[in-house]
Amino acid sequence: MQKFLLRLYNLFLNLSSLLILFSVFFILKLFKKQEKRRIKKIAWFGAYGNSNLGDDLIFYSLKRLLKHTNFNYQLSVRDKNKIKNYGVKTFIKGEQFYDFIKYVNVIRKSDAVFLGGGGLFEYYYSSNPAYRMILIYLCPIIIARIYNKPTFVLGVGVNEEKIDNQLIRFIFKHTLSETNLFITRDEKSKRGLLNNGVKTKIYSSYDPVLSLKFDRKKPKIKKIKRKIGLILWPYFLWPHFYKNSSDISNAKRQKHIEFLAKINIIISDLNKNYDLEFLTFHFSDTLLYNQLDLDSPIKPNLKTYMSQLNSIDLLITMRYHGQITAVLNNVPVIAISVQQKMDAFMENFETEKFNFDVNNFTPNSILKSINEVFNDEEQIKLDLNRKAIHYRKKIKSSYFSLFCSDIEENGLQNAIPKE
Repeated sequence: MQKFLLRLYNLFLNLSSLLILFSVFFILKLFKKQEKRRIKKIAWFGAYGNSNLGDDLIFYSLKRLLKHTNFNYQLSVRDKNKIKNYGVKTFIKGEQFYDFIKYVNVIRKSDAVFLGGGGLFEYYYSSNPAYRMILIYLCPIIIARIYNKPTFVLGVGVNEEKIDNQLIRFIFKHTLSETNLFITRDEKSKRGLLNNGVKTKIYSSYDPVLSLKFDRKKPKIKKIKRKIGLILWPYFLWPHFYKNSSDISNAKRQKHIEFLAKINIIISDLNKNYDLEFLTFHFSDTLLYNQLDLDSPIKPNLKTYMSQLNSIDLLITMRYHGQITAVLNNVPVIAISVQQKMDAFMENFETEKFNFDVNNFTPNSILKSINEVFNDEEQIKLDLNRKAIHYRKKIKSSYFSLFCSDIEENGLQNAIPKE
């Protein structure tokens, strides 16, 4: 009963706050034009401080891409207990989208707002939790417009299809149309913005993490067996592993049980001929590993993860940034895809035949692909490395030319040197 009342209370606050915020935003959108201003202080929002290695890597790569600027960043984080050493000032972002009081002064005192990067507008399926996440990340842009601050969205992913809920789609369209610049991380995301009616400067690039360069170290000790790494997580339990989430349905629970059975078959077969390494990307990964009675790091750690990645010969992953970091380490990838972005990545690297949908893969298809990869390993590695170099150059070029030129249009004249 108490949990039900809490949800009802949150729903009331969400709807009432949305009505007030968006009403003010829409009035200003109609009657007050944005002013150009000199940009120095940046309020930066994204999925940070969430114990997710992928999100942390996005921030580090974006910060590196913008290293020639003289911006003063303040970064929003979700949980103060999970704050990493981001190298900039941080502030706590309210857990609920309407709880903007904690950061509204940061926006008010800033010169611009950044949103990025990651799959902020990519969701696993249409649902109330998905709509809630969309509103959470639209909220800083709405507040920025109320305070007449320019907004820039960098390296963000968007689902390709139209948002089912007409009200959410209306808010999505008008809010993002007020941004000064939107750089997506794939063509699919650009199509998603256009399909939902967003009208602003939209450019398609690649995930900023692909701009990083990792040097794969040779193992000091020659391995007796090949080693396969796995990044697994309880997709069918999303978002029910978060606090205050709704109860999981019997249908989803059954799908999770079937998924566990498939994974157990794969692990049992691989254990016969390979050493296995289980990598942790997010706290929810450990929940699955516990259910499978596997040893894994207690919590995600970038240093541990990179060390593990350096020791494996192939990665089976359910994480998008697991795909990226593997390729950057010249490690072949087999994907159990949970989102469109994973499909798009495998398509970009021309490895679609090693991509399997989480809803209908079979253990045999994964095991067969492992043999195919190892039989053609050297050519696959050469192709992955060639494409990684190509995308790295494209990302650096696009961010420097597109982003920096647009910032100069908004009042910053001398802070960014010419390439």
